[in-house]
Amino acid sequence: MKLFLRGLLLLTVLFYLVRAQDSVVKVLENEIREELRLAEEDAELAQENTRSCEEKKPNYLEYVKGLVSDARKEMKSNNNRRPTTQYSIYDIAFSAAHYLPSWVFPQSIWKEDPVTRRRHIAKVLRTSPLITRPRATVIRDTAALWTKTSSNLLEQNYTLSTEESLASLLQSAEDFVTAATDLELMDSLFLTSGYATLDDAVTHFLTSNLEEFNNVINSINHDFNEIVSLSGDLRCSLESLRDDAVEQSKMIRQTLFSDQIEKRLRHLSWHIRTELQNLSQELHEAPKEDKDHSTRLLRKHTVESLRTEIETLNDIKSTLWKSKSFYNHVWQNAHNELIQSPISLDYWVDVIAEVREAAISLGKSLTNKHQHRSKCTCGYNKN
Repeated sequence: MKLFLRGLLLLTVLFYLVRAQDSVVKVLENEIREELRLAEEDAELAQENTRSCEEKKPNYLEYVKGLVSDARKEMKSNNNRRPTTQYSIYDIAFSAAHYLPSWVFPQSIWKEDPVTRRRHIAKVLRTSPLITRPRATVIRDTAALWTKTSSNLLEQNYTLSTEESLASLLQSAEDFVTAATDLELMDSLFLTSGYATLDDAVTHFLTSNLEEFNNVINSINHDFNEIVSLSGDLRCSLESLRDDAVEQSKMIRQTLFSDQIEKRLRHLSWHIRTELQNLSQELHEAPKEDKDHSTRLLRKHTVESLRTEIETLNDIKSTLWKSKSFYNHVWQNAHNELIQSPISLDYWVDVIAEVREAAISLGKSLTNKHQHRSKCTCGYNKN
């Protein structure tokens, strides 16, 4: 009997060992299949990358050939010499000034007035060596395009969004007035929550508007820094032009918001709160007889009064629309300083001034030569 039990136990152990071995084999087979599948996918991906590289190869070769052709043209036009990078001490100073306090490199050292920088830019482009003049011209033209882009950024990314945000704010104020004067909704909890929401909406509008403006100005400055990183003799004049245009844009916004929009929006929020509080007090003190008629008249009068107050702020939209022309005028003046047109008055004023300076310089030169010839070599006058 014992031998029979031992044999049965041995058979049972062998049976489970065989089953376990089958399970291990199946797991190994699944892992091998998964590895084979991943290997096939890697092979397909490698083939796709190879085909992609083969497709891009002709385009890259054409690109390299274009660079070689441009280099040959440049060398040929400059007598087999390539112009060195032109830079001035101002390129180093302005690059370092971004990381230093303003008093280290104050504007009094480098700032130029519009007439001076306009004439200086024209003179640099006219008198620079032929080998470096194309680069200076490209920098000037790129800066001129930057003025156009900056004006568009202020209009599209700031002024238009400000108009939309203001319209949404005024509509929210009108909706609150309509709901707050409804007899069923008019309770202290709703009004208190509405006052806080309206104040937060006004604050959010003013804060987000300032952030949008600063973001646009930062983008304008970033684009400018990339253009003038190595502009040589043009750097000081271009920096002066950028500083004036940006500061004038900031002044326009500051005047518009601080003197008009912010004060009027704060007053609107306060006025709505005061009128609704007065309405609540009057409704509470209204006589019981004919109460429905009197309360209806009071609520109607308050709604009409507040709507009229809100509508008066719609003229801000026209002011914002006019501000676009102010911004455009600032950046158009900057563009005109960079690229002068013969049909403009400033162009001929500068030409006349330059001719006068040349005549004076020529006169002094002739006078010095005459005085030099009228003297003998021993040091006293022949006469």
